[in-house]
Amino acid sequence: EVQLITNQFSAEFGGHSAGVASMITKSGTNSVSGSAFIMVRPGDWDARQPLAPTKTPYNQQQFGGTIGGPLVRDRAFYFGSYERRRERSSVTVTSQASFGEVVPTPADEHQGHFKGDIRFSEKNSLGIRYNMVRWNKDNESGGLALPGTGFIWDNNVDTVHGSFLTVVSDRFLN
Repeated sequence: EVQLITNQFSAEFGGHSAGVASMITKSGTNSVSGSAFIMVRPGDWDARQPLAPTKTPYNQQQFGGTIGGPLVRDRAFYFGSYERRRERSSVTVTSQASFGEVVPTPADEHQGHFKGDIRFSEKNSLGIRYNMVRWNKDNESGGLALPGTGFIWDNNVDTVHGSFLTVVSDRFLN
C-alpha cells in the first residue's frame, strides 16, 4: 500500500511542509503463501531506431516471487521477495565515423527484500528489514556518439533497518 499526502495531513506525520509518502509492505502471517511472476519481451516487434540502417536486437526477461509465513505461530514471521531483470540490447552507431556498427548494451539487475517480525508480548515487538540491489549496466551510448564512449556501471546497495516497538499504554506509543 502506498499513500501520498500533499496537503492537510495530520500531526501524526510531523511538521512536513511539502508532503508525506507512507508505504506498507507485506508481512508474514500464520499461513505460508507466496506469488511468482515472469515477463518476457522479445524484440521481434520493435521498430528500427531512427537513422539506423538496421534493426538492433532487444530482449528483456524479468521474473521473481514472494514468500511469507510463520517461524513460530503467532510470534515470529518472515517475508521475502526477489526480482531479476536481464536485458540484452544493442544500439546502432549513426555517426559517419562508424555508421551502422552495432554495439551491445546489456544490463542485469537483482533486487531482494527480507523482513522478519517477532512479537515478544502484546506490548513489545521487533522488526528487521534487509534490502539488496545488484545492478550492472554496460551503456555504450551509440547513436551519434562513437562506440566505446559509454560507461560500465556497477551499483551494489545493501540496507538493514531495525525497529523495536513498545506500547506503554493505550495512549502512548514508543
